Amino acid sequence: MVDYLLKLINGQSPNEYTLLFDQLSQNLTVDVSMIYAMFHLSPRQCQRNFIKYYGLRPKMVVTIIRFHLCLSLITNKDVAPKEILDFIRFSDQSHFIREFKKNLGLTPYDYLKKLQDGCFSQD
Repeated sequence: MVDYLLKLINGQSPNEYTLLFDQLSQNLTVDVSMIYAMFHLSPRQCQRNFIKYYGLRPKMVVTIIRFHLCLSLITNKDVAPKEILDFIRFSDQSHFIREFKKNLGLTPYDYLKKLQDGCFSQD
C-alpha cells in the first residue's frame, strides 16, 4: 500500500490544499472565513474544493486540527489545563469538555485515566 501511494505522489509537488494543514496547525486563530479569504474563493466554492481534496468541509478540517493539537497538549505534563483552553481557543472548561467528549467519547479526565491505566498508547 505504501509503495502504491509513493508511486502516486512521485514527482508531484504540493498544492495549496496539501500545504494548508501545516499552516493551520501553526495558526489556530484561523477560522473558516479566513480560509475562504486565503483561497480567494466564495464559501460555497471553497467547500466544494475541500470536499474534492479532503472529503471534508473546511469547518471539520479546522475542528480535526484543533482536536489533534488538544490531544497532544493534554498529555504534556508541562502544559497547565488553563493554557490548553487558551491555546486551543475554547471559551470555557465546559465547552472544552463537551467538544472533547463529542470527538473522543470520553471526558478529558477519563481519557487521561485510561492512558495512565495503559488502555491505549499516546502514539
